[in-house]
Amino acid sequence: MRIGGLELHCGDCGITEYCGKPLYSVCVQERFDGTDEDEYMRIAESAPAVKDLPVCEGCKRPDCDETCEYRDDEREYTCEQIADYVYANLGEIMPKHTCYQCGVDDFDADEGRYNECNEFICDNCAELNKEQHEAYRRGLTWAEHVYGR
Repeated sequence: MRIGGLELHCGDCGITEYCGKPLYSVCVQERFDGTDEDEYMRIAESAPAVKDLPVCEGCKRPDCDETCEYRDDEREYTCEQIADYVYANLGEIMPKHTCYQCGVDDFDADEGRYNECNEFICDNCAELNKEQHEAYRRGLTWAEHVYGR
């Protein structure tokens, strides 16, 4: 499933282990809207070792994993690093997208979005649709809107 369609149903997906607090969930980050969760996991699993939260570097507390006040912050910090790594590596392996409306098949994920039917639409077509909708809302045909009455 595409990450953009997960909509904060935490625990119902395979990438929960890569999410920090709900405000740093992977599925709310627009940069991953068109990314498949399996692809995200594949790249995340290849991520190099992440850095410790600066305040945790060299920590020797025996209760560090269970009761540490920085535990959530450290998890979020780790997830941010992994997300940045995944995003940096997506460009090399992400397939081009085809706009369902114009048929052009050379778009990157950041040049459009997925609609509610999980169809990719390029930014140009999405803008055109918005303009057409506005014309129809005002009671004009598309020709009247473009060429005037």
